Amino acid sequence: MQRHSMLSIIAILALITALVAPAYASCVRSIPYTTFNNSPFNPYPLDKNYTKGFYAEIVNNLVYNTTTNKAAIVRLHFGESSGSGAYLELSYWGNKELHIWYNDGTSSIEIGVSYWESGNTTKVYVSEDGVLSVKDYKGNYAVKNYGIGAVTLYYVGGHGETTAKIADSGYVTVEVSDYASSGDARGATETVLTWLPLIITFAMLGVVLGMIKKFT
Repeated sequence: MQRHSMLSIIAILALITALVAPAYASCVRSIPYTTFNNSPFNPYPLDKNYTKGFYAEIVNNLVYNTTTNKAAIVRLHFGESSGSGAYLELSYWGNKELHIWYNDGTSSIEIGVSYWESGNTTKVYVSEDGVLSVKDYKGNYAVKNYGIGAVTLYYVGGHGETTAKIADSGYVTVEVSDYASSGDARGATETVLTWLPLIITFAMLGVVLGMIKKFT
């Protein structure tokens, strides 16, 4: 009886791990300042291809070269080849302006202007059906519900506006997760679904503790 109860407890704990771990999965890429001192795009592959929308948090920790006053450009690339296809670019200027551009694979258009602050987060949301929103570090929309169509995120990366030295030191981090991981990009129902694994976890822990108490 005791062996059977222990096997049941192990099975429940394994189920808890399987439910909770995916809810917090994300991929982080750190882009060094040297990348932004070169004009060609430098791609960084992700842990997977994000085919059903994504959520990205971008934090700029660059120390800018004050004599050039140029932009460090972060790209979220939707083309399977890093040299072609559509992409979203966020241009972080040394004067703290943030300019957001979308390229459909043929031409670029500026779709939003806002501001950024060192060490703070810019948030990018792209839903499964291709609706794009961007929030600045204050939580204000720089872009809201802009339709780009269904896309797959293959790479993140960066490049400089020109070959001029844009940054003296620092880095930019880009953290990417599935769109469902973003609480403030969804409605109340989806938010509840995101918390559901945690709710189930506490419920199962209660069951486990009850079983331990019963069989000991």
